[in-house]
Amino acid sequence: MQAGLAQKETKIVQSAFVNLFRSAVESVEEATSFELKDSELTQSSTKRTRTQAESNGSVLIVIDEASELLQRLTNDDISFFRCMRKAMVEYKSVNDKCFFVILGTFSSLTQTIPHRRLDASYKPTADDDAREPMSTYLLHHTLGLPWNSCEKLLGMSCEECHQPVNLFSMGRPLWKAYLSNEGGSTSFLLDLATKKLLLDSKITESKDLNASQILALFACRVCLTISPISMVASTLVSSHMGTAVKLSESREDLVVSYPSEPILSIAAKPYYLEGYDVKTDTTSGIGFLHKGLPTLKQYFLSGAVPKGHRGEFIVRLLNILAMDRAMVRTKTESKVSASEGSEDQHRPAVVEVKLRTFLSEFVRGTDQKQSQDLFQASAFDGVVCFTHFVYLSRSKGSDKLITPDLLRCAYRRTAAIVVDDGRKGIDWLIPVRLGSDKFTALAGQDKNRIGDSLHTFQPLSNAATHHKITPLYFLTEAEQEEFRRAEVAFDWPAVVFAIGGNEMESGLAQSGDMALRSCISNEERAPCVIFTGLGYTKLMDDDCNTLLTELRDFVIEVPEHYRQNAPLTFFGDRYCSTVSEAMAVDEAEES
Repeated sequence: MQAGLAQKETKIVQSAFVNLFRSAVESVEEATSFELKDSELTQSSTKRTRTQAESNGSVLIVIDEASELLQRLTNDDISFFRCMRKAMVEYKSVNDKCFFVILGTFSSLTQTIPHRRLDASYKPTADDDAREPMSTYLLHHTLGLPWNSCEKLLGMSCEECHQPVNLFSMGRPLWKAYLSNEGGSTSFLLDLATKKLLLDSKITESKDLNASQILALFACRVCLTISPISMVASTLVSSHMGTAVKLSESREDLVVSYPSEPILSIAAKPYYLEGYDVKTDTTSGIGFLHKGLPTLKQYFLSGAVPKGHRGEFIVRLLNILAMDRAMVRTKTESKVSASEGSEDQHRPAVVEVKLRTFLSEFVRGTDQKQSQDLFQASAFDGVVCFTHFVYLSRSKGSDKLITPDLLRCAYRRTAAIVVDDGRKGIDWLIPVRLGSDKFTALAGQDKNRIGDSLHTFQPLSNAATHHKITPLYFLTEAEQEEFRRAEVAFDWPAVVFAIGGNEMESGLAQSGDMALRSCISNEERAPCVIFTGLGYTKLMDDDCNTLLTELRDFVIEVPEHYRQNAPLTFFGDRYCSTVSEAMAVDEAEES
């Protein structure tokens, strides 16, 4: 009796799915304004659906978040997902013009997908890419949409690109679709981006954030690297707008990235500015960093997120904080009333900041008198505007990655660039706008050695380290030729963040009698500014500075009692903790 009732419930669920598919197809047909003849109106629902589908072509039904069906069971332990699959087979027998696509991020769902090599239409080649469904990308066309193409962006001015209706459309198609449906309401779209990024619409203060939400707020702006084998990777994809760019053959390990999506960065920005008072230019109270930095340290401990050998995360975070505050002050001083959620579509979503103003955020009170001298060079005349960092991934066989068009496109997307692995001399670039549409970049190098003795006025330190931060050194010959064609000079500004240094100074990495970092002649020098230590910044309060120092000095070490008790070599019931002890035991047994 119970078995009969169970089978009946399974059949009811299956029939419900069939009816759902039928009504979905009918609604599509009605939306296309297909006019039926009077005789057709009297046909059965099933036959009518078949006739319409044959007339209008195939119908695509997309089922999103299908993994939720795996967790719902009938009273005989048959999952709703299985019922849905049976319903698909049943409906396909009636309407063979219908095609189903199942989407989901739950790991159990991916195990139901057959291997690519079992696909009869798949033809393996010598360069089999079965484990990489899509390539890692930066500033790439999202699914090939024309809106995100560099050609379209470069055809618009920077001012046009930075208007909310345009800037918020850059990224996945979701944003542009909502803008169209909601009549161009950017405030609605910004709220939606915040909810999707945090998977919660009720969070108003940082103290209510959980660990995965904190990680998402960092990852979408600071360009974190996430371990593919950790549960964090799938969580970011399923719940926090992360993008899976590579997939292992077992379909269990994900390479996760946050491509350039300005709206996510702008949605996260209020948390970074929590507690900041623009009138006093100070930060107070318990804000996002107070909770976020200790949480990030736990991810470092677990190995889910790497820290970076040279403190790359810390330097990127400092740049983001400096830019956020510089934008707020520039808006206030220029009395720009536009905000990110403004309904005026012709007001900018972001504000350009003078490069001198941005770099001045890193100057300490004792160095205020020197700051004007530090940034007097003409190379600091430009403006910057960025909200997030993105990786520059190396294309196979390409020797032209950093080009004038890349800097122009990145600036329009408010993106700063983490350069490709293995590039000599620099770690990141921030596009700098000169004039209407001419660009150079602020070149950055990160250092995190506790023993750094980077005295800014010692010629030995300058000659050994900082003369290499020039485009003639870190650009390939092909890239240099691209900038020559664009008539862009190579006197780019540069900065070294020696966050591991114990000194507390800022200064130019040049002396009066040395032509350092000369690009064209001994008289034309490219300026390089050095910031040492972490105490130079007013970007956060003393508590956050202490937390950031702990992250800087953090090294994963084996606990002392583990090192003492872990045997190196076993001899039956005995073990030796050192090689010399093992050799002594071996010699004693031989004698």
